[in-house]
Amino acid sequence: MKRRLVALLPLALNVSAAKATQLTDIDKAFVASAAASTMAVVFCDAKGVKDGLPKLADRLGIDTDQLLPAVRAAFQVSNDMPYERSDLIPAVTQLYRTTYMEIQSELQDNKPKTCKRLLDTMRQVGIIE
Repeated sequence: MKRRLVALLPLALNVSAAKATQLTDIDKAFVASAAASTMAVVFCDAKGVKDGLPKLADRLGIDTDQLLPAVRAAFQVSNDMPYERSDLIPAVTQLYRTTYMEIQSELQDNKPKTCKRLLDTMRQVGIIE
């Protein structure tokens, strides 16, 4: 599992790590994987695994009581959807949005290569099928 997580760390740490300083490296990798899995489903025709993110969070020992609602709220606010303001954690929202934008740029540059990378990584950690 730690080897799979290491595959996510470059994505998480390369994307505005300075903006999310109160998050641990594992938290950052989790938030980045949440954004990446959303991108894989939306742009790469992937299918998400039921409860994939919560199960990943449990395996990594992440505080799901705070981080999962924050990731959900970050997704919602980034997509102009209704959200629960009390669920927002600024560092999560910033990292989620920045990761999303970085992957979006990569998709515009080379969608097949980016989709392959996303799909391979997200399948390894059990978030998408």
